[in-house]
Amino acid sequence: MLDFIPSDKSNKLSYIFQETKKMLGNYLLSYTLIIFITFVETIIVFSILRVKYAFLLSLICAIADILPILGIGAIYIPLALVYFFSGKVVTAIVIGVAWALVTVFRQILEPKIVSSSLGLHPVAVLAAIFIGLKASGVAGMFFCIFLVVFYNIMKKVDVL
Repeated sequence: MLDFIPSDKSNKLSYIFQETKKMLGNYLLSYTLIIFITFVETIIVFSILRVKYAFLLSLICAIADILPILGIGAIYIPLALVYFFSGKVVTAIVIGVAWALVTVFRQILEPKIVSSSLGLHPVAVLAAIFIGLKASGVAGMFFCIFLVVFYNIMKKVDVL
């Protein structure tokens, strides 16, 4: 395919492809780091509270962290309700507070980690996440971040 493109343009195309691979890898690594941080926070909270199956529940929380609507609340809220109705009200309240803290911490950390790994301004990442979620949910969020990243790549390669 590169044979059909003039040599001066093929170098730019090759550079665009390399930058895209690098940015995509950084994007995946940044979300992997965010999910790992959620896992560590959750396992610490569950271990302190001596919740049964703390490791497994923390792992499920980390996986559920990818889901924007349910998220870690899919584990924390039912767990707090189970402890509340079993008579351990203090543990239920601590789990609820921990859920709020982990959620707020993630909301603060996500734009910073993603923006620094992609070389973008945090406000651009926040805007892409917000606009994408409002437009089309999770798929829109990834698409809008992709557009911002692709714009950044095109600017870096001097196409724009």
